[in-house]
Amino acid sequence: MVRKQPSERLKGGNVRGAIANAHLDWVDMYGGRDERLAIASEMAPEIATSEWLPFAQLVALDRAIYQRFGDGVSEDSLYEDLGRFSARANLGTKFAVWNDGQHHEFFEQSTIRHRQLQDFGTAEYRSLGKHRIEMRHAGYPCFSRVYCSSAVGFYEQCLISHGAVSPQVIEQTCQCLGWNACRFELRWR
Repeated sequence: MVRKQPSERLKGGNVRGAIANAHLDWVDMYGGRDERLAIASEMAPEIATSEWLPFAQLVALDRAIYQRFGDGVSEDSLYEDLGRFSARANLGTKFAVWNDGQHHEFFEQSTIRHRQLQDFGTAEYRSLGKHRIEMRHAGYPCFSRVYCSSAVGFYEQCLISHGAVSPQVIEQTCQCLGWNACRFELRWR
């Protein structure tokens, strides 16, 4: 079987500055302020969390971070780590109200917050059992494996932050590979 090469579309949507800021904060932690300023040279080193940023600019930022810090690390691994860091940064605020073990409630409500963090597509929650959830992202005019890998890390950290044991996040289908939706299966004990 021949594996289809991923495609991407970078135009057509915006994300909140909170996502980019979390990724720049990751740079601060691992490389320091000078690295942050160098990587953010084409954008402001501080972006208002409520400001809209073109999706393409976030993908370019993440690729610049990988170019600087990815030596010996797979791209997916680094982007997943950016997603985990973003979840920790953002879960410490308005997402922190959830108690440990309320995974289903948290992810069901996160579909409403989807529009607060990006202005495109939809997110749908579906229970697959006591310890399994499917999150489906569809209708995206823009998409990139960079963003999908970050989502894997984000979802994993959401589970960890709410007390999940041995979380796994698997992207079952991806718009970058021609599917009509990205489907993430979340499992834990």
